[in-house]
Amino acid sequence: KRGKKGFLFTIGDSAEIRSGDVPGTIRRVIGDEIPDASAESLLREVEKKFHVFHIMIGGPGNEDILAGHKIVIDRNEINVIPEIILGTIQMQKGLKPGTILDQYDKITAPVVRKALSQLQLSFEDRPVTL
Repeated sequence: KRGKKGFLFTIGDSAEIRSGDVPGTIRRVIGDEIPDASAESLLREVEKKFHVFHIMIGGPGNEDILAGHKIVIDRNEINVIPEIILGTIQMQKGLKPGTILDQYDKITAPVVRKALSQLQLSFEDRPVTL
């Protein structure tokens, strides 16, 4: 409606994605039938309307997925996921890193900094980094 991309966050652990059977995985998890779908084609389609990010908990796993748009956090950092998501959105929208991190206390800010420093984003065709 606004003519801007939305945001899509997925969260998971280091379980391997069944890339060889994408339609089967979609049927098993969501219940939808999507014939002849590959992970790459689905991602390209979703990225037309959304900024896509994945938060990986407990280890890097699936090294090849969403390079520059994947955030790896430790299991003890799960309680900071909302702040990481908010910071990611703010960073994607071009907010200055200092402004993003100033919102958080001394305990939360380093975790958010570590998470956001893994991203490689751009805003108005300029790279955005933390």
